[in-house]
Amino acid sequence: MIHNDLGGFDGPRSIYFINFLSCNFHLQTMRFSFLLAVVATMLLPIEQSKAQVIDPEIFKELKPREIGPGGMSGRVTAIDVVLDQPDIIYAGTASGGVWKTTGGGQTWEPIFEDQATASIGALTIDQSNPSIIWVG
Repeated sequence: MIHNDLGGFDGPRSIYFINFLSCNFHLQTMRFSFLLAVVATMLLPIEQSKAQVIDPEIFKELKPREIGPGGMSGRVTAIDVVLDQPDIIYAGTASGGVWKTTGGGQTWEPIFEDQATASIGALTIDQSNPSIIWVG
């Protein structure tokens, strides 16, 4: 190998030398990662024994249920709330029109079914007159 003025080596052998150093570094990194994984696996049972135990009996009476328009399909693209009555919420969806809840999101009803479009990108409530809803 021939040493150049920039502090490096010229010639085809320098590439192999650099590749050797790079591979050696990666091998050492892989060995360290493997050793770390082995140690972590050995310590895992110790940490699991400290974990909180939850009795599944407390969940036996719970029944799954759908909540809001998310259970119907589509995605919510716009949402607004009547500031003086925060339980009244309007949601615009990409393919399902406009939905309204008066119970803070517990139940929803569609209010845009008789319109020519169902795709909503924006929605806002006129806060001075909450019976006016602007959608687009």
